[in-house]
Amino acid sequence: MGQVKVVILGAGAWGTTLATLAAAKGHQVCLWSRHSSQRLEDIIEGADIVLSAVSMKGVRAVVAAIGSLPLSPETIFVTATKGLDPATTLTPSQIWQATFPAYPVVVLCGPNLSKEIQQQLPAAAVVASIDAAAAEAVQAVLSSSRFRIYTNSDPLGVELGGTLKNVIAIAAGVCDGLQLGTNAKAALVTRGLTEIIRIGNTWGAKTETFYCLSWLGDLLSTCNRPLSRNYQVGYQLAQ
Repeated sequence: MGQVKVVILGAGAWGTTLATLAAAKGHQVCLWSRHSSQRLEDIIEGADIVLSAVSMKGVRAVVAAIGSLPLSPETIFVTATKGLDPATTLTPSQIWQATFPAYPVVVLCGPNLSKEIQQQLPAAAVVASIDAAAAEAVQAVLSSSRFRIYTNSDPLGVELGGTLKNVIAIAAGVCDGLQLGTNAKAALVTRGLTEIIRIGNTWGAKTETFYCLSWLGDLLSTCNRPLSRNYQVGYQLAQ
């Protein structure tokens, strides 16, 4: 894939890491945050990919700001935000898609601790969309020898996996903080997976999606590492 313009919204650890990955592939990268001195309308002009790495609480405001701006008809939206809208329980991709129904929306998720990727340690992620061509385009832009990306056709399942995983990660931190042992944590994670699959199925997600990188993979990276904020919440709460 030739050089494309990638606009990344959110200059936190994850947004900055994704910007580094895209720049390493030779793409034109623009990193924007709400504290940026650049106007959003100037940065967004001519964007091939708009990748949102803002926190859940900032998604609606960013979507509303971009909704009134002129966009290329070929623009692809990517959301790398984990969470559910507290007022509606909509996922980030559902919020983006509702505002931009004519544009493809891709979900990016996986076991991706930003600090390790910044250290150039190997990692993998999944990009999911009902538009296979859009997912493959994002894959081509970000995938490399040290950051492998897989495609998936179940964006809801991928998004729910990455979000609901956080509940189990917090519980795993509590388990370790209370020194309940490996057996207890293994039981917790296994039964947690069963519950989350039931939730996902009820919402329309596919069962097999929860065994991929966005849930099982992401869970493995967060249940045992102090780098995980969710694990730390549980651990310190137990302490």
